[in-house]
Amino acid sequence: MTIDSVDCAMGLDPRRDRMAGRGHHCDLHGRIFSPEWGRITGGPPFDAGWGTCALVNVLRVDVGDVVDDFSLPDANGDIVSLYGMLQRGPVVLFFYPGAMTSGCTKESCHFRDLGHEFATFGATPLGVSMDTVDKQREFAETYTFGFPLLSDEKGAVADQFGVRRRWMTFLPVRRGTFVIAQDHKVLGVVMNEMRMDVHADRALEILRTSLTSV
Repeated sequence: MTIDSVDCAMGLDPRRDRMAGRGHHCDLHGRIFSPEWGRITGGPPFDAGWGTCALVNVLRVDVGDVVDDFSLPDANGDIVSLYGMLQRGPVVLFFYPGAMTSGCTKESCHFRDLGHEFATFGATPLGVSMDTVDKQREFAETYTFGFPLLSDEKGAVADQFGVRRRWMTFLPVRRGTFVIAQDHKVLGVVMNEMRMDVHADRALEILRTSLTSV
């Protein structure tokens, strides 16, 4: 489901538009907020950043939702399924706009560098972009990530999670992270286009808060 995103981002509609009945809202500057972030972390609602509404779909997956399975090829061309990964432990599914770009390299390397911390919770980062398998292989071999990078060339999984940008081909995917528990439920969502390190850092906070409080 989409909202009146163009008007919202351009400040043409002063209303605070409710989004898909999920407790999100978008203000006249195109800024998205979610009260769920505060509920999960004890901090303020997450702020997806200025202009995030512009020409994009509303997130289709929120905290507490049960996610559907999907399968995509990894950097070696092998098929990886979400549910198969979840059998091993929680999955930190992060979408990035483009392999080998500076921001996505910084973000992905931070996930790699925090690998030991994620392993403490039995969690595995899982990167997804609309790059080809060959591009993902180049990315993986260049930076030795140690976790799968999946090729979502047709954007089907980006659509499934509501992070695909349909009119921005140079940035086809929003930068978003979904922390998913083994029961297939979403523990937390991180949306931030500008702060690359925040995705791995907040994903760890969500895992720590959710799994140690059980």
